[in-house]
Amino acid sequence: MPHELALWGVYFSPFLPIVMLGVLGALATAFVLNATGLSRWFANPPWVFMALIVIYVCILLPYGMLL
Repeated sequence: MPHELALWGVYFSPFLPIVMLGVLGALATAFVLNATGLSRWFANPPWVFMALIVIYVCILLPYGMLL
């Protein structure tokens, strides 16, 4: 069972590392999409970035017990 993360007396959600990894994965994917020119095919790139974060978080969520 995941429990809160305590850093200097401040409690953080166990969901925080998963979200941080999701943002890092979305940043890496957005960098690759921009470098290859594929991002020009998206009408609203900020929405695509948020969708990538959600996708990565959903993929990493079952592995949250291991973090």
